[in-house]
Amino acid sequence: ADGTVLVYRVEDGRWVMTVDAVGASVEDGLRPGDILLSERSTGIDVTNEDGVRAVYEQLVAANVGVARFVVERAGAQRDVAAPLARLEAP
Repeated sequence: ADGTVLVYRVEDGRWVMTVDAVGASVEDGLRPGDILLSERSTGIDVTNEDGVRAVYEQLVAANVGVARFVVERAGAQRDVAAPLARLEAP
């Protein structure tokens, strides 16, 4: 993968999935501190690990190479693009 690290934790009394680190910089992409809310093309809630996994599985199955996440950044919602890594079987 590209080195992007997602962390699931309690923030302000609610569970959130946040971006902890970004390996590959993409213009208008994910940034550390972003809180993931949903994925735009699938409509899947990505506030937990199961949602992120479901988005990945659906987009890979549809041969889509970019997830379009709705994130909260600095108190405002915005859309960001995140390229998907495809893991090869050993």
